[in-house]
Amino acid sequence: MKKSYLILALGLLSGAANADILWDYGWTTGTAQGSWANTTSGQNFADMVSFTNNVTVTRFVYYTDFDPSAFGTMHIKLLSDNAGVPDVVLDGQDVSVASWTNVAPNINEVNLDLNTPLNLMANTNYWIGASGNGFEAAQLSVLTPGDGLMAQFSGTSYSFMTSVGDQMFRLEGTNTVPEPASLAVLGLGALALVRRRRK
Repeated sequence: MKKSYLILALGLLSGAANADILWDYGWTTGTAQGSWANTTSGQNFADMVSFTNNVTVTRFVYYTDFDPSAFGTMHIKLLSDNAGVPDVVLDGQDVSVASWTNVAPNINEVNLDLNTPLNLMANTNYWIGASGNGFEAAQLSVLTPGDGLMAQFSGTSYSFMTSVGDQMFRLEGTNTVPEPASLAVLGLGALALVRRRRK
């Protein structure tokens, strides 16, 4: 019987850690500012992210006013930070569109499931972005909750910070630190085991 308490507690703990929204500059978080040319081999963008806990990113949610049914693979890039600007490329992968939904007039939400999850360290600045491989992916931008800036690239080369709003995007995955409620469940499971042993 004692094993079942532990399995229940661990199951509830792991269930709470799945599909977390790790970063949200999505279409509901602020005012849409426009649509911007976004092609891997031409003008493309990245935005700075930082987390209070270690996280594993498994999905990049991209927003566009173009028709995603015509999209090919998209390139997701991750770069280190150097005094507030993008620096060394840490990861780059070409990802197919997993699914997409029209969430508002002229706003399509595109789910890009990463081939290889990104393990990002707490309290570290990173730059991340997605762009169309050989096609125009039309990056939407949003004003608030960010600083209203995103890094503009010419191909792989960083150019400057552009003040047209932040990338409209969301990152999903796993937060490696369990939520307080999950810790409480695990604690109750351990307490039940102790009481069971005493009996």
